[in-house]
Amino acid sequence: MKQIAALILIVGGLCGSSMCQYSAAWPQQCDSVLMDSDMVASCERVIQCHHFRTSEQGVIAALDSDKAQLRACASLVLSDRWPKDAASPIEAAMLKESDQLTRVGLAWDLARLGDNAGREMLVSECHSVSEWGSTRVQAARWMSELHDDSCVDSVLDVLQADSDPQDDAKYPALDLVPSFIGRLTAQDSRRVLALVEKALDDPSGIVRLTASQTLVRLGDISAIPRLQAAAAKEQEETIRSSMSSDVKDLEKLAAKTTKQ
Repeated sequence: MKQIAALILIVGGLCGSSMCQYSAAWPQQCDSVLMDSDMVASCERVIQCHHFRTSEQGVIAALDSDKAQLRACASLVLSDRWPKDAASPIEAAMLKESDQLTRVGLAWDLARLGDNAGREMLVSECHSVSEWGSTRVQAARWMSELHDDSCVDSVLDVLQADSDPQDDAKYPALDLVPSFIGRLTAQDSRRVLALVEKALDDPSGIVRLTASQTLVRLGDISAIPRLQAAAAKEQEETIRSSMSSDVKDLEKLAAKTTKQ
C-alpha cells in the first residue's frame, strides 16, 4: 500500500508543491485512467493513453517522455515486467531526471532490482537539504523498505524542523518512526519519542493526528498524560475524538501491562 500511495502521488500529481509542475501537461483524456491497487496494470493504461506501446521497447521509450508522471509509470512497468533488462535504462533515466520526486521513484525501482546505484541515489536524496522535505522523507521510506537505516537522521531533521504549509513532510516522517525506533539506542529512542510528543502541538491538524496515532502504534504508555492534555485542548472535533480514542487504547495497554 505504501508503494501505491507514493506512485499515486507521482502519477496523479497530488503533491501540492512545485513537484506538480507537469500536471498541466497531462492529457485531458488521460484523467479518466484510474490508479488502483494493481499499479503496474494502471501504469500500463497510462502508458497506452499517451500513445506508447507497452512492449519492452515502447516502455523504455516512455522513460524519455517530457511528462514526469509518465516516466514514473514507465520505470515501474519496466522493473516489474522485464527486471533482467530494466536496470540500465532506468539508471540512465534516473541520472538525468530533473523532477525530485520522480527521481526518487526511479531510484526505488532500481534499488528493488538490487542495483546499488538506486540505493546510493536514495541515500543522496534523503540527505539533500535542497530537496523538499517530503521528497527526503519518501527516499527515507524506500530505504526503510530495504531495511536500511541510512536515512533515519534525515527523518529526525524533518521532525525537528517547523512544519512548512507548502511541504507536507512532517506527518509522513512521523509515520516512519515505528519502522526504525526499535533499532535505536535507549537515549535516541527517548529523543524520538519527545519529538513525536512535541508534534501533538503542531499547527498542522494532520501532523497532530498522526503524532497521536504514532504514539499508539509505539505503545508508549508514558505518553498518556501528554496525549490527554493534547486532546483536552484540541479545537478540531474530529482530531479531538481520535486523540481521545487513542488515549483509551493506551490506557487499555497500560492496564494489560500492569496485570502482567
